[in-house]
Amino acid sequence: SSGINAEYGGISTITFGSIMYYIEMDVNKDFNSIMTGCWWALVTITTLGYGDLTPKTVGGKVLGSVLLTFGMVFLTLPMTIIVSKFGTVYENENRKLAFERQNGRGASFYDSSVERSGIGKPEQNV
Repeated sequence: SSGINAEYGGISTITFGSIMYYIEMDVNKDFNSIMTGCWWALVTITTLGYGDLTPKTVGGKVLGSVLLTFGMVFLTLPMTIIVSKFGTVYENENRKLAFERQNGRGASFYDSSVERSGIGKPEQNV
């Protein structure tokens, strides 16, 4: 799924960047190459929107709106699913650790490794 999103993102960046260059090249001197158009498309599709490049023509603004919507659907919405899953896993791990500590079954690896290392113990003169 993420590989497909990366492919769509790459193809979209090149396609929309090229189209934007050809729409804006006569009116907007900021779009001076296809690579500049691709930079604009990448920033727009990822919804960062630095503002360093902005379309001036109606066609460019429409294309920007389409690309922004496309970016939100194909990149931003899947990210919310990933973050939600991360939150669920994090909560489950915290519950598991709390349960283990309450039942005395190992405040686990961290506590035993600290104990072995001697951290927090007074120095012994031998």
